[in-house]
Amino acid sequence: MRILSIGNSFSVDAQHWLSDIAKAGGDDLEIWNLYIGGCSLERHMENVASGDCAYDLFINGNQVSQSSIAQALKAGPWDYITLQQASGFSGIWESYENTLVPLHDYVKSLAPNAEIVIHETWAYEKTSTHPHFEWYDHDQKKMHEALKGCYKRAAEAIGAKIIPVGDAVSKARENAMFDVEKDGESLSRDGFHLSFVLGRYLAAAVWYGFFTGKDIRENAFVPARKQLSGLKNGQPVFEKIESDIPPKEKMDIIKEIAYTILKS
Repeated sequence: MRILSIGNSFSVDAQHWLSDIAKAGGDDLEIWNLYIGGCSLERHMENVASGDCAYDLFINGNQVSQSSIAQALKAGPWDYITLQQASGFSGIWESYENTLVPLHDYVKSLAPNAEIVIHETWAYEKTSTHPHFEWYDHDQKKMHEALKGCYKRAAEAIGAKIIPVGDAVSKARENAMFDVEKDGESLSRDGFHLSFVLGRYLAAAVWYGFFTGKDIRENAFVPARKQLSGLKNGQPVFEKIESDIPPKEKMDIIKEIAYTILKS
């Protein structure tokens, strides 16, 4: 299965652990991501018009080159192509009105056999200092409801399904273990991007279940960043950072949420 995301740093977050989960599940996924930090639908359309190689291209989580949208689309065939709005604009419908449908139509013109889906992004952390959080009165729930409504409307406008990552993150934050106001672990590393381990894992778990139809609760992969531990036969050896390895209790909660959100 081949998946291309026309995205930004939030698609980088969502895809980070996806290849590892897929390998553990015995699934052959090839995952491409066109990245510009904070890239909005409007800017994507500007890049369509210019044809510029404006994106960092990631393949299976590794940055490999620069690319234009057209170049990536022509590197198909693609099974799925994901679209999303920049995080701050995600709950403001006016930011979709003149850009979403034209982008969808352009993508379909170059990848007619691909299914286009909407990647529902997530609200900021309650403690976020991101300047766009002011647009939602610094209210996490208000931001989530706004973006949820916009993504639903966007999906209806182009006849697409939704990858419900935002719903999964919102649901997880209802658990005291991930509620920062109850001294829980934040699923964000900076107030808006997902945390390196469990936040990114939750998003990838939703993507995995969405695209494969498999039960993430049965997947054995455990996320953790790695560090250089030495050399073996002249080659670097990397080992998981022990403090990064999530406890089973938290992993079970995250997996159950990802599974449940997709079934709801």
